[in-house]
Amino acid sequence: MVQAKTTLIKLICGFLDPTEGRVLLDGKDIRDFNRADYYTMFSAVFQSFSLLAGTIAANVAQTDVGIDMERVKECVEKAGTRNSSRLQFLVLITLGSAALIALGSALLDKWKGVQNVGMWKVEFIFLEKLFDMDYASLDETETAELLSTIRQNQNGGGWGLYRVIGNYETLCSSVLTILGGISLTVSLFMSRVPESAGAYTVLNNSLFVILVIVVMLLITYLAPALSNKAGSYWALNADSHNLGNRLFSFFGWLGYNRDIATDVRMYRQDIICEKYNRNKEDAFGSNGLFAHLCLGPIGLYKAAASAISVVFTGAVYVFVCLKAWAGAFGLGAVTQYVASITKLSGGVSDLISTLGDMRNNATFLEQVYETICNDPTFVIPWIYLYTGDCKNQW
Repeated sequence: MVQAKTTLIKLICGFLDPTEGRVLLDGKDIRDFNRADYYTMFSAVFQSFSLLAGTIAANVAQTDVGIDMERVKECVEKAGTRNSSRLQFLVLITLGSAALIALGSALLDKWKGVQNVGMWKVEFIFLEKLFDMDYASLDETETAELLSTIRQNQNGGGWGLYRVIGNYETLCSSVLTILGGISLTVSLFMSRVPESAGAYTVLNNSLFVILVIVVMLLITYLAPALSNKAGSYWALNADSHNLGNRLFSFFGWLGYNRDIATDVRMYRQDIICEKYNRNKEDAFGSNGLFAHLCLGPIGLYKAAASAISVVFTGAVYVFVCLKAWAGAFGLGAVTQYVASITKLSGGVSDLISTLGDMRNNATFLEQVYETICNDPTFVIPWIYLYTGDCKNQW
């Protein structure tokens, strides 16, 4: 019995042409396929897995006896230009580019750390404003209360100017992520299924492609929208949040102050501290406002957002695998397309989520406007992007 397993595989893969007859795929001669597209359908691993069984010279000369090295060099140069100086130039360019990119990244990270000093930068804005105020305005109770409320919102939920810095950083990152993932994602929808795929050719239908895109965009929008809805409850109940922080920061640490420890014991203020510290009805208590919200709407919205994200990933895998199964591209491209469209969706989700967070934060920025309204140059760019109505604020 003659065995020809390797020959048969090579015939199927199109590495060899049959001397007689034809090799058909779905009734179509494989020689009619685009060769590059056809090769992506197979991943053959042969018994002789080495790239070169002998030396390069022996492989070029097809013999290991009496090799003419000059002839070998001539053949190699004709097969592919062997320009050592150009190769050296390309290597140096690659190494130099990598070094410059690493240096640039380090410098940008350092610059970002200096510029994005967060809390201290925000405090500098307020201090500069306070120094510019008249003594009478500075001494007003309203000014002190506004500044106290702003700092409580900032220290509690991170609302106000401090959040603006992080929001703009996330916006820039999400836009770059979208630009990075859009090219390969477009090619996914442009890849056509062969006409021989039968019912799978519906994947080429423009209406079907538009429907898939709309569904994916809808799912992409819903997850961050639900997450923003959950975050809005924290913004709406910021006053309760701040009150809980104030009570804890005072009564929770009163006993640690050695300067007043005698008075605390003498007037039994520890009883008052115990009352507030063990109050389960407090904002952060196990039976308090935020506990009920987390068990109710906040938890439901967050869970729904996570579930929708998982559904989106599953839908992407189904669509990409269907196109690969139908022959639009090779199986090896599945992970690339899934990673690309997931990255694009993540960028869109971050963008929508950040815009929603900015909208929630707009309420707290109004208090900032009241504090520094006499000098709009501090926050005009931020006000305009948050509310679109900065001119009317002044």
